[in-house]
Amino acid sequence: MGNHEPVRLCIGCRTREQTKNLVRVAFEKTRDSRSLVIDTRRVLPGRGAWLHHDPECLSTALRRRAFARAFRHHVDTEELAEVLSSWLSDSTNTLNNDESGSEN
Repeated sequence: MGNHEPVRLCIGCRTREQTKNLVRVAFEKTRDSRSLVIDTRRVLPGRGAWLHHDPECLSTALRRRAFARAFRHHVDTEELAEVLSSWLSDSTNTLNNDESGSEN
């Protein structure tokens, strides 16, 4: 058996892709509220929404209200859109989140 890489659906363009090529968005719970955040380590509990590292996928997902469908709940996406837009435009953010600690 070869290495198996998980595959998820991008909520923007609705194509399947390996998770290493997608960004995960999840709810982060605080005492008083919940807010959508970029789950860079892909470890936050609960439902997550996956998105390509592409501004076009983000705008399509926002236009289709895909975040509300993915989380099965009304979602305020204004703040998330700003955060994701700046994160996607920042060239220092990479999708290779190898947390093994090895250099191989």
